[in-house]
Amino acid sequence: MRYRQYAAFKALCLMMTVVVGAFTVLLLFWHCFLTPTVHASQSMYGPSTIHHVVFMKLDESDHHAIANLTATLEECQKTIPGVLSLTFGRHNPTPYDGYIDRSDGYNYVVSGTFPSWKALKAYSQHPTHIRAIEIAKPLERGKKLKLDWRGLF
Repeated sequence: MRYRQYAAFKALCLMMTVVVGAFTVLLLFWHCFLTPTVHASQSMYGPSTIHHVVFMKLDESDHHAIANLTATLEECQKTIPGVLSLTFGRHNPTPYDGYIDRSDGYNYVVSGTFPSWKALKAYSQHPTHIRAIEIAKPLERGKKLKLDWRGLF
């Protein structure tokens, strides 16, 4: 009787080893062949991604308007079709010791990525984006700087 229990236990251990081994092989296959690989030298979205950046000099005294602008740009990110990513932030003139600030007074930036020029155009004409521009206009304290380009890598 004891030998049968030992044989059954041994067979169970062998089956568990096979199952764990098969799971490991499947996991390795998934990791190596089914997950996308992005190298440090590549854009997260690929070389054909359109990048859109706007540097602004904004008056920061109206905290309510800045918060409203932030919320509206966040709404753009969430609701406008074709927006791969969109971020808005304030420049940090002293992120670390020895940092040389070359911002020339630009204190806010909007940065976005789009799959095509057509998507960027749709974003620029969308009512939510136009509302964000209208919120920002009274805060502007200088000329904006806008750059749009297709990624090369």
